Amino acid sequence: MKAFKAVVKFHQNTWSQNLKIISSYHLKTIAFWYFERSPPKCWTEETLVHHLVTLLEKLAEALRMQNLAMYFMPRVNIMQHIDDPEIALELVEKIIQISTNLPAILKVLTAINLSRLFKAREHEFKLSFKKVNADYKKRQESLSHESDITLWTTLNTITKILALF
Repeated sequence: MKAFKAVVKFHQNTWSQNLKIISSYHLKTIAFWYFERSPPKCWTEETLVHHLVTLLEKLAEALRMQNLAMYFMPRVNIMQHIDDPEIALELVEKIIQISTNLPAILKVLTAINLSRLFKAREHEFKLSFKKVNADYKKRQESLSHESDITLWTTLNTITKILALF
């Protein structure tokens, strides 16, 4: 579900304000209905992209029909608030574009995986960069070679980025 939300939210940030009618709850509801109908054993890393594309297609269909049953109260349509069918159709087109753009999907999935990897080994990374940074600080005064200056600048930038985490 995290990948589904990440792909939609990543692209949603590039859309005009009037297209931002999809909430996290809409995405979760589509995912809950889909999880209920698909056996857990079919969910593997190899099938993740297939399931993600299917979730995007389900989202597009719910928008096209302006109908999505609330998961816990199925008689309630959580898409009924969409007043302008043209906006819904424009959004359907955007979501279909996303679902057929495999490189864009893989880009977001890669970012999620890198984020997980970093968080899992954050302490180890920070210690390594602190050590390397300390070694280069000692050498900073004696820098004369251009590649050393470039490396120092790169390490300094990485250290500043890591400080944000």
